[in-house]
Amino acid sequence: MVRNIYVDGSGGTKSGYGFFVKETGESFFEGKLGITNNQAEYLAIISALKKNENFDDEITIFSDSK
Repeated sequence: MVRNIYVDGSGGTKSGYGFFVKETGESFFEGKLGITNNQAEYLAIISALKKNENFDDEITIFSDSK
């Protein structure tokens, strides 16, 4: 099975990051003040990978970040 995970993060005054797993409907969000947009995007990817590290499924990450 393939897990398609969509991640996003935002820096600034209302900063935070999160992810959504298309196949399971699972979602996660954490507000984290004082981070940049780049940090938020990376934290979203890291949190998604950590949450899904015990599965043997292939993981595809989708992000709007360049």
